[in-house]
Parts: sequence; C-alpha cells; structure tokens
Amino acid sequence: MQVAFRAKWRANQAFLVLMPLVLIGARFVQRRRRGDDASQNEKSEV
Repeated sequence: MQVAFRAKWRANQAFLVLMPLVLIGARFVQRRRRGDDASQNEKSEV
C-alpha cells in the first residue's frame, strides 16, 4: 500500500514539474517558428 502511494505521489510530482516545462517549450517553439516565418517573408518581399 505504501509503495503504491509513493509511486502515485512521485507520478503526481513529476506531472506538476513537467507540465510547465512542456507548456514553456511549446510556446518557445511556436515563437521560434513565427520568427522563422517572418524572416522568410521579409526576404521574399525584398
């Protein structure tokens, strides 16, 4: 019983730690893609 509780607590803690990292990573990737698209559009216009 104690082992199951500990595993559940560890999974919950990992979820709470990883979730913000995943959200920040996704936002960073989106921002990077937008920057690449903007730079390509500027080059094509010139």
